[in-house]
Amino acid sequence: MHKRKDYIMGMIVFIMFLSAIAVTFVIIKPMFVAAQNPPAWGPDIRLTNVPGDSRRVAIAVGPDGYPSVSFDDIIAGYRQIYSMRLDQNGNVVASMTRISFDAGDAQRSDIAVDANRNAFIVWDELKSTAPYHSEIHAAKINSNGQRLAYRAILPNGNTQFPAIDID
Repeated sequence: MHKRKDYIMGMIVFIMFLSAIAVTFVIIKPMFVAAQNPPAWGPDIRLTNVPGDSRRVAIAVGPDGYPSVSFDDIIAGYRQIYSMRLDQNGNVVASMTRISFDAGDAQRSDIAVDANRNAFIVWDELKSTAPYHSEIHAAKINSNGQRLAYRAILPNGNTQFPAIDID
């Protein structure tokens, strides 16, 4: 978490389920902590409003205090990875962008942000054709939400649950 002089910004993620209409969406709750005061909670912010199943949310805060979010959702037929970037007040600065494009279920993403505000997202993907196996993939996203680079890191294996961190 990036520390600022006056406050620290944290995020708490809620996944809301509306079973009656089979819609899942992502809500975050910004938390601003003054240097010597107890936490003050902001209003809930709804990030997604899609007919899919948004889940497995990961958040990383960049050096500017802006959070980047990644999650998986079934919007395009298969579970895919999506990303978005917010400002310190929870306003969307880079709208929801699809990160993964392979035919297979992409899931369990993790995210980290570097000093240049680029987000690095890793995820595992279950291939939908024989031989069935999981692979680890990675993408680099700029602060505007554009995918700059992509590659399969551990293809043709049985790998799951990737994690990433940047020092």
